[in-house]
Amino acid sequence: MINSLLGGFDVYVIRARVYPGLLALVLPVGVMGVALIQLRPALAWVPMAASMGTLFFLSSFTRSLGRRLEPKLVRQWDGLPTTRMLRHRETHNALVFEERRKALEKLTGVALPTKRQESNSPTKADDAYIAAVRKLINRVRDSTTEFPRVFEENIHYGFARNLLALKAIALIVLAFSSMGISILVWRGGATPEAIAALSFYALAAVLWTFFIRPAWVHQVGQTYADRLFDALDVIDAQPPATLPGQRESANDSVGPN
Repeated sequence: MINSLLGGFDVYVIRARVYPGLLALVLPVGVMGVALIQLRPALAWVPMAASMGTLFFLSSFTRSLGRRLEPKLVRQWDGLPTTRMLRHRETHNALVFEERRKALEKLTGVALPTKRQESNSPTKADDAYIAAVRKLINRVRDSTTEFPRVFEENIHYGFARNLLALKAIALIVLAFSSMGISILVWRGGATPEAIAALSFYALAAVLWTFFIRPAWVHQVGQTYADRLFDALDVIDAQPPATLPGQRESANDSVGPN
């Protein structure tokens, strides 16, 4: 049934938008339903709810929160991972740094700032880096065959970013769900299902609190940036006619780029 409900969405939307929404909003309520009521009658309403656009709304809502959060993360990180990897002042391996910049300039036609230009105008330099990376993304996005690792890591980044965007809501849902079961346990006594549900909520609260953090999203974004720049080697080895096209993507971020 789940596969049929998600059949209208592509892989990115399912894994980077729908899954975070389900984990944050639907799963806690579902656990409470399992603990307190018989779900079989309620399941009949699931296909109807999905056909009425519930999953599409969930995807759109998650996407909106993720996009709203991203500029805050960029300020906190002092730039997107890809931007920082192109800055002269943050380079760690001079040989890799120069080869990456040359390959990016060759592919995109964007002249990247020199060390002096970057020092004189850091903001303008960052704008050039972002413009070049956007062109690179347009070359590799959505290609699961040509650049499967880039596509996979982009999904991971979208998933992580959107989970973080939903964190506050998820904790509120967990708190109210735990409160509801706790009240019923206090009134009617503990059942194995109720104890299991409360244990799940406690574990989920710990994970949301201590694991879903900006540092984790940054780590995932850094991995995506590494794979994105690795694609330059693949592109450089290909004749132009074999490069994937620049069609629109379901990806809703500029990447951790």
